[in-house]
Amino acid sequence: MEMRSRPSRRGAAVALAAALCAVAAAALALTGCRGARRGERCEDRATCAARCERQDLAACDELGVLLHGGRGGARDLGRAEAAYRRACDGGEASGCANRARLYRDAVAFAAKASAAPELFHRARSLYEARCAAGDPRACIGLGRLVAAGDGGPKDEARAGEICRRALPLFERQCQAGDARACAAWSGMYGQGLGVPKDVVRSYQLVERACEVGDARSCSTGGSDYAAGRHGLTVDEPRARRLWQRGCALEEPFACVDLGRALEAGRGGPADPAGARRAYRRACDLEQAYACRQLGQLLRQSGDEAQARRLEARALELRQQGCAAGRALDCEQAAGDLPERRVDLEARAARLYAEGCEAGWWIDCMSLRYRLKHTDPAGARAAAERGCTLGDQTACKELAPAPATAPAPAR
Repeated sequence: MEMRSRPSRRGAAVALAAALCAVAAAALALTGCRGARRGERCEDRATCAARCERQDLAACDELGVLLHGGRGGARDLGRAEAAYRRACDGGEASGCANRARLYRDAVAFAAKASAAPELFHRARSLYEARCAAGDPRACIGLGRLVAAGDGGPKDEARAGEICRRALPLFERQCQAGDARACAAWSGMYGQGLGVPKDVVRSYQLVERACEVGDARSCSTGGSDYAAGRHGLTVDEPRARRLWQRGCALEEPFACVDLGRALEAGRGGPADPAGARRAYRRACDLEQAYACRQLGQLLRQSGDEAQARRLEARALELRQQGCAAGRALDCEQAAGDLPERRVDLEARAARLYAEGCEAGWWIDCMSLRYRLKHTDPAGARAAAERGCTLGDQTACKELAPAPATAPAPAR
């Protein structure tokens, strides 16, 4: 599983080839590396570490991503480097690419940045062999590197040709029941990349991915139908069905959306008992919002004691998330408490800053918004760092305003 890559500032106008690779890669990254290599995807650090010790190189790479991204615990760039190194040394292309990105993008590894090009080159070679052997995910990985000019010449035309090799492979795998392949194939139709743009076909494949077990496709597909995004006609009954499937697959956000639909009677009759069940399942899956929402429903029905317990559980989950290094949970925990908690707000800012320095542009963006009104100089520094890492919104924000011509003299 490759971590989010940095779109180069050199390529501010993203070419078709690069976009083709990025769309498919995003669909793959959202659902992890399940089915791409040996075994099932590891979902947590302990599982990834155990599999890595058994020479599951994909698990070593995924462990690196979890450590690098601060997911499932505190960020640990030293251990992330070791995990990426082990994967790369064993011949895992994504491990080489992710190690190269760590060296190139993380402030703490600036002294090793000169090693990144050779690592990218090794990743290209490994991807090339696997792509030639019929692995569509390797074709996407290779295409991304070629489109960005990482590890060799930048060649957008060749990148597009490489990525298009993945299309029939994804089609075959999707028809065989590979949910991630369906999601990647859907993204290509949705963007009209490599195939004629066809939103209807794209969302048929989203539904196929959901049907065969990709819970995230159920959740996001339902949200898109409910909101009428991407040119879709609003279809709340279909959204509700997708959320029902996603919730059955234990996707907490699908359960939350299902609870809202059942509570409000969207996409079908209102079902207060069903809404409570959906929120309960999401709460059991440690979705703090669902715990709070269920508590509010129970308070309305007169069960004050249970409502208080659920609100306490929501706060506990957010505080646990904050302690584990999730900045958003720190912010939400601070908002849940009656008194202002400067310590939680400061921890959130510190975690966003750490993520920004580790090479994650989205953390730079969050830091920029937090500092915008209290520390303009800090917000600008975060924007500059984010722009360097590929956040085009930050780059636009930094661009000087066009000069205004003086009004003609009368």
